[in-house]
Amino acid sequence: MSTFAKMKNVVRFSLLCVAIRTSSAFPWAKLVRDPFYPSVLEPRQVENPPPAENVWSDDPLETPHWDNKTFTLYTSQLVQGAYQQTPYVANGYFGQRFGAEGHGFQQDKNTTDPNGPLQPVNGWPLDNLRVTFGTVSGFWNSQPNTSRTNFPELAAKGGESVISGLPNWASLYLITPQGDTYGPGTPNSTISNFMQSMSLRNGIVKTSVTWSPPGNCQYNMTYTVMASRFRPNVGYMQLDVVASHDVEVSLLDLLDGRGALRTWPAGTGMEDGAENIIWSGVHPAGLPDITAYVYSTVNFSGTASGRMSGSSIPWVPQNISTVSQVFKATLNAGKPFSVYKTVGIASSEAFPDHPEQVARTAALSGSAAGYKQLFEEHDEVWEDLWEDGTILAEYDEELQISLQATLFHLLCAVRTGKGPEHLGSDASISVGGLTSDSYAGFIFWDADLWMYPGLSAIWPDYALSIVNYRSRLLEQSERNAREYGYGEDTAVYSWTSGRFGNCTGTGPCVDYQYHLNADIAFAAWEYYLNTGDMDFLQNEGWPIVRKVTNFFSEYVQLINGSYHTSNLTDPDEYANHVDDGAFTNASIKKLFSVALGLAKLVGYKAPQRWEDIAGKMYIPYDAEAGIIPEFTGMNGSVTIKQVDVALISYPVGFKFNDTQARNDLFFYAKAQSPDGPAMTWAIYSVVSAELIDTGCQSWTHALQGSQTYIRAPWYTFSEQVDDNFYTNGGTNPAFPFLTGHGGYLQVWTHGYTGFRPMADTFYLEPSLPPHLSGGLLYKTMKWQGASFEVYIGQENTTIKRVVSRNSQLEYKGAVPVTIGAKNPKAGKYFLLLNEQIVIPTRLPHKNPPFQPDNLAQCVPVTSNVTWAPSHFPLAAVDGSNATTWQPMTKDPSSITIDLSASFPPPPDDARVASDRRRVREVIFTWGLAVPHSWTLEISNDTDTWERVWGQENVEISIAYDAKRYIEPRLEDGNSTTVTFDREYEGRFVRLTIAGNQASSKAKYGATVAEVALIGS
Repeated sequence: MSTFAKMKNVVRFSLLCVAIRTSSAFPWAKLVRDPFYPSVLEPRQVENPPPAENVWSDDPLETPHWDNKTFTLYTSQLVQGAYQQTPYVANGYFGQRFGAEGHGFQQDKNTTDPNGPLQPVNGWPLDNLRVTFGTVSGFWNSQPNTSRTNFPELAAKGGESVISGLPNWASLYLITPQGDTYGPGTPNSTISNFMQSMSLRNGIVKTSVTWSPPGNCQYNMTYTVMASRFRPNVGYMQLDVVASHDVEVSLLDLLDGRGALRTWPAGTGMEDGAENIIWSGVHPAGLPDITAYVYSTVNFSGTASGRMSGSSIPWVPQNISTVSQVFKATLNAGKPFSVYKTVGIASSEAFPDHPEQVARTAALSGSAAGYKQLFEEHDEVWEDLWEDGTILAEYDEELQISLQATLFHLLCAVRTGKGPEHLGSDASISVGGLTSDSYAGFIFWDADLWMYPGLSAIWPDYALSIVNYRSRLLEQSERNAREYGYGEDTAVYSWTSGRFGNCTGTGPCVDYQYHLNADIAFAAWEYYLNTGDMDFLQNEGWPIVRKVTNFFSEYVQLINGSYHTSNLTDPDEYANHVDDGAFTNASIKKLFSVALGLAKLVGYKAPQRWEDIAGKMYIPYDAEAGIIPEFTGMNGSVTIKQVDVALISYPVGFKFNDTQARNDLFFYAKAQSPDGPAMTWAIYSVVSAELIDTGCQSWTHALQGSQTYIRAPWYTFSEQVDDNFYTNGGTNPAFPFLTGHGGYLQVWTHGYTGFRPMADTFYLEPSLPPHLSGGLLYKTMKWQGASFEVYIGQENTTIKRVVSRNSQLEYKGAVPVTIGAKNPKAGKYFLLLNEQIVIPTRLPHKNPPFQPDNLAQCVPVTSNVTWAPSHFPLAAVDGSNATTWQPMTKDPSSITIDLSASFPPPPDDARVASDRRRVREVIFTWGLAVPHSWTLEISNDTDTWERVWGQENVEISIAYDAKRYIEPRLEDGNSTTVTFDREYEGRFVRLTIAGNQASSKAKYGATVAEVALIGS
């Protein structure tokens, strides 16, 4: 057994299930990936104190199985009534989430008190019950207000617009002669041989189960559900059943109106005829002129008769938008029987002429085509998407799943922006996509700043739908500006928006997060940079940029020769209504420079004030600390909710100098709340990849921004580290959290590639940490109609221009490619089709460490205990004091450092063995929580250990100072240095710490920011 395999056995994995919430994260399948490095996505164990007795399950959740050939996830564990477990189907126009059992409408339950008053809810702003949701693109309603708002004083304005649902169509029930049925809520004791799969290649969900209800008959059932990517109006589901005995059953086709949240009924029907059609229509509440229809038709592999309405069945919902039909069928023992259900879905926005006929025709034509044709054409469209863009790291299973899941979940929520109007082409992407009403289905900056960039680098036509949505709301944004006294040709967007984009209690236009307007303008500008589409720029992009720039020119105030902002909130929502928010100010400065450049391009005479603001926009700077303060009056004790100032480095791209930008990274990464939302750490990773020239800090942040937020079994991001309402500060996280996927995608599209959109060149500056031992393959990245296959390896990067697919623009001639200045082969190149360039990959971990002769930097490290969320063992050797390892317990806890991978290797005349090193000194940087004691040991094989040094009652090197606490300072923190009385030789070094001097009541152990093992 390898050393790392031994370490794996020491680390206990578990995933506990809370009754009201499924727990925070799940363990990754493997610890060992290659001879040197553990699986790049390291395992962790979740441990939270229960709010009451018997709330936590004793059963760990299994790690899903992954089929690398088909990119399919499998789970054999059924967890009922928990939103994180529910599968879904979506095609960018409509989506449907359904019960973990494989079909049906599900409401999450408090399993401790199923009938009690406290049931799982979705949180701000609706506080509605968590249910399996489905909708059609752009199906927002009109209602006066929501349960909660940002600005209660604006609630009197009314005018909210939140997402409405469709009747849940993924419902197909078998009913036994005794009246039992299989679906959400079926007693778990009657279910066995459960297996569910979701393809991350084509989105098809399959569920197989043996059901043993009361009586003497067992049923082997398989459900298949699909949302056709080829036919945007068609959904399909199939039930295949084999009974153990001859039996007559009932088969119920249900359009469940309980899913039609916040709608008004537009009628239901059960048509006569052999087509077996039922239908339900709904209006988004408050908008009777807009309607969506769901039509269902069923047929069978054998005889089914006695068709009638299912409304008399006691458990069938009596909701006014519910409609059902039930049939009798005889199942012969051991012989398969199949039910084929095809649905058609259409809204009057995308299909203004008789949407009911569009939906009906879609259902019938899909039914006539049959599953084989539906599957083949659906699969072909998905395959075209993957041929046009994917990211591969197949040498590491967990990493590959997370990459594929991120791409897949984002694509399920969007269609091409160049498609028919309102068919997903101009609806942007909400936080939860088409299968969740988290955050009321609102559009936030999440779409423009978090989801847009990664999509744009791979599928710019799909990213366009995000910009199209903002263009559609531009006229309303102009009215918003007039409402608050701003002049002609200005526009201000509301913080949240659905159908209208007006100023509301949840979506204020002023005195809040003004940066949204710059985020929107930058997305429009970047679409032009990535595509070179002048028609788009003239007709959509430039009007947005111009009007937003004019708005800011009136908003900023000239004070003492500089332009300032006031009464705003930056992305860090822990600091509301501050002055001179740094990210907002830097965004404004950048926006005016962009606007000036675009004005020349389109022939617009820019006002002189634009140049004045571009040159004199105030960016706060603390010269003594060497950082940009987040806002006027910020002190050194700041804890930030989510990334803020680091956004100035990326994506804004502003800095006074590299030192300031690096200082900002270190200071704010340490100030970041560990409970912040999922997308935050991705930016720290991207910025680290760009700015840090030694170590592997970027990889620690990549783990922080993914592993602690991804949920089994479908590798879906949650908004929070901890989903448990009782232990996370009373938050009901958004789920799925596509914003998190969007941030994570940028780690790969903009972090390790170094890609930055530019008008005149395809720009890359590739780098890798050592943990990505097999490199990264991008198929393909896009720039102005050209496509590139990029392979970033541990030695070289290959950039090859390949034939473009699925693009209406094609670059003519040789494409300019620029390699960033940090690369030894920096400069501009030109590539014709099928030409390539090979350049060195920048490897910061191979540069001299911050501590000279540090053998431990970026080498493999493992732990015998679980660690606090986001505080990985890797952080103790990543070369950065901004990250820390912190064990979950104050009891003795260890990390084992493998020096065999130290770089550079010793010269031959100094080498003691092929895998051993000599250590003469240790330097600890502890961070905020110093241990009571530490011990250092060394070994050649991890079986026999020699004690090197130890210390009880560790001295605090930097005592608490209230002034230092208030004034922002960039400090390394408490440290301990020990020079040994001799050199110690070995391969493995084990550090054991105990206690936590920060507080006697501290839940977790001490922090270790860095272990530097000095030697040769």
